[in-house]
Amino acid sequence: MRKLLTFTMVALLGGLCLPVGAEDPAAGGIQDAAETVESPAVPAAEDGAEPPEGPTAEGAADAADLVARLKNSDPNVRAAAAKALGELGDTQAVDPLIGCLKDESGVVRRRAALALGKLKEGRAVLPLIGCLNDEDSTVRAGAAFALGHLGDARAADLLFARLTDEKPELRRIAALALGELGDARAVEPLIDCLRDSRDFVRGLAALRLGALKDTRAVDPLLVCLMDRSKDVRRDTAWALGNLGDARAVEPLISRIKDSEAEVRCAAASALGNLADARAAEALWATLKDEDESVRKAGAVALGKLRDARAVKPLVACLKDEKMEVRQNAAWALGELGDARAVEPLLASLEDPEKSVRQYCAAALGKLGDTRAVEPLSGYLKDADASVRQNAAWALGEFRDPRAFDPLIACLTDEKVEVRMTAAEALGKLGDTRAVEPLIARLEHDSNQNVRGAAARALGLLGDTRAVEPLVERLADGDNLDGSVAEALVKLGAVESLVALLKHENADVRETAARTLGELGDARAVAPLIACLQDDPKYAVSMAAAEALGALRDQQAVEPILAYLKNWGGGYPLGDGHEEDIAGTVVRALTAIGPAAVEPLAGHLQDEDGYVRLHAAAAMANLGDARALEPLTAFVKDANKNVRSRAASALESLKYQPGSPEARVDLLIAKGDWNAVVKEGPVAIDPLIARLKDKDDDGWEVPEKAAEALGALGDKRAVEPLIAVLNEGPSWADRFPVAQALGKLGDARAVEPLIAWLKTDGASARACAAETLGKLGDVRAVEPLTACLKDEDSWVRKAAAMALMELRDARAMEPLIDTGNAHHLLVGKTGLGSVGERRPCRCRTADRLSWRGRRSDS
Repeated sequence: MRKLLTFTMVALLGGLCLPVGAEDPAAGGIQDAAETVESPAVPAAEDGAEPPEGPTAEGAADAADLVARLKNSDPNVRAAAAKALGELGDTQAVDPLIGCLKDESGVVRRRAALALGKLKEGRAVLPLIGCLNDEDSTVRAGAAFALGHLGDARAADLLFARLTDEKPELRRIAALALGELGDARAVEPLIDCLRDSRDFVRGLAALRLGALKDTRAVDPLLVCLMDRSKDVRRDTAWALGNLGDARAVEPLISRIKDSEAEVRCAAASALGNLADARAAEALWATLKDEDESVRKAGAVALGKLRDARAVKPLVACLKDEKMEVRQNAAWALGELGDARAVEPLLASLEDPEKSVRQYCAAALGKLGDTRAVEPLSGYLKDADASVRQNAAWALGEFRDPRAFDPLIACLTDEKVEVRMTAAEALGKLGDTRAVEPLIARLEHDSNQNVRGAAARALGLLGDTRAVEPLVERLADGDNLDGSVAEALVKLGAVESLVALLKHENADVRETAARTLGELGDARAVAPLIACLQDDPKYAVSMAAAEALGALRDQQAVEPILAYLKNWGGGYPLGDGHEEDIAGTVVRALTAIGPAAVEPLAGHLQDEDGYVRLHAAAAMANLGDARALEPLTAFVKDANKNVRSRAASALESLKYQPGSPEARVDLLIAKGDWNAVVKEGPVAIDPLIARLKDKDDDGWEVPEKAAEALGALGDKRAVEPLIAVLNEGPSWADRFPVAQALGKLGDARAVEPLIAWLKTDGASARACAAETLGKLGDVRAVEPLTACLKDEDSWVRKAAAMALMELRDARAMEPLIDTGNAHHLLVGKTGLGSVGERRPCRCRTADRLSWRGRRSDS
């Protein structure tokens, strides 16, 4: 069992940030090097194939089929389905997977937890927290892993509470999950985990501490660098490299001589990350290590150190028997930037392994020595596409005219990635002879990545012959992920883009408007104002407003405010666009800068409150104190969104309320309800006022206000709460109101709550019953007794619990005769043993002979 747990925890938690692996430069060789080399490589795509536009019908069918398999009688099938749903990423699977957290099979529960972590849906947080108490340790580990991946603040708080749990294992899992979340509160508990008796716990704690990058962990980790377990030493070395603290250099150098290759490899990688010159000589020694992974890691580390003394030993590594050592050495020589490496790298272009030739070509491009131009031009015909691609990229870096013809020839290469890289390289060369061939790629290439590269290259060349074909692309809706607009900006194509503001396609008009904003040409101001005022599409108008803000022209202030007034007409708008419009307008007016202040000040008394608010908000962003007075008035507005925007604007002015009442209003506007409660009785009246809010967010604000009033315990809130209880939009929305009345304990709420016991909503009846029990008024006994026969079990149980709280003799017989209620009584008072169907009459009578409150009858 111990071995199984160790394996599972490593698989679930350790795999997140292990410093070694098949694709790591210290072990497998190429990933880190490939990321560091500014390689032109792009994901390969088939010629003529466009990327898919979202989930396919087939994918949806797969998800439905997998969800159905979650109910299969075979636990292995259910577990496999849960895993596959996590990989598929379809959030429709969240609720079925949450249901699987109660599966009888621990494997299924674990797989479901892991899948929920990958889906990253907030509603999985609480169910996963519950799994931290699962009887199966692998399920607990899976839940911790998933919570770490969710990145939800609620998970952090709930996990933090587990750090004081009496179960050591639960404390460890919570600490590890908090580390995965990146929560600094996990540092000290994780340091404690470094002393755990189990190797895998110490190793995982080290990894998490490295990920948190908190220097408090350095000294404890230095101790672990001498751990008896090679796995712990390896993980600790990685963590120290990630922390970036120079205190670790000498201890890590000592681990270069560790008896275990994995530790030497991790130490070399860590020293590379620390980039401290003291490590140079020790890293030279790794290039002669008997283990291939250590040599690979040493080469990458020396590249990161950028110490010119490493040229000679790295050149020697270009002849290493292992291909991945040779490629890492080539990458490192490119990083060093030393011309002595040019000839050896040119020689290695003839290496039989394609990946070595690829890295040599990229390294030569980084070195920038023109001796490599002609040899690399020859490798544009290499049998391997990745070599041709990197050779093309390198030739673009040289910007040498000798590369022109070979790169032109590559525009018709059979591979997408080669054509794309050749196009970008031609743009860097700056030779306008490439304009016509690039236009041909823009117009006719079957792959959009190549068309996009051609567009970007044409923008770099700056030749106006490209304007018309680029505009045609834009007019066809083929912006190629922004490449066409980017090119037109570089070409300064104002007039062509202005013409597109009247295009029949709204998407084209929107793109044209945004692009004109990027151009920064004042000639676009008047056409954009016309677009703002006249375009029938909301998205186009918003793009025009943003563009006008970017152009910073005072002429735009009045039209932007007029547009706001036209849309606002009093708030809320109720069409779903008001917040986007308001935000865009404020950002645009703010972007215009000081030139907008005086025109905005003239609108602080506008008859339209919507205009006043957002003019003031823009002035606040510009630091003008004249916005204070109107904004403080909006803090009390009945609309939550208006209050929130006013509060944000006041904060930007560093507004300090002049009275406790004003402070409460500001806190309510910000939605900081805990702080409101701390203000005490002064908050009562403002909170009562908020109970009447009925804005776009439904009853969120009244609910929060009710909760706050309940917490404050002031009886002045009773009548207003009862009014909401009787008039709210639905039973569900009034739950917090009922709960608040229960906390206030006022008898005036009894009759309205008794009326709730007859509503159609079972949840409402249960809530009313529970609250009546807390109020302790015997008028509720008979209505609650009637609820013991309710059709819904939760209502019956809530009524039974309430009657127990009331302790009235009239309820004794009905409670004894109610089976479901009896089980609650057993749990509440200790009557008999759980599962006993009915206590003897005399024993129950003795236990239920309540003293104190009695019936009035």
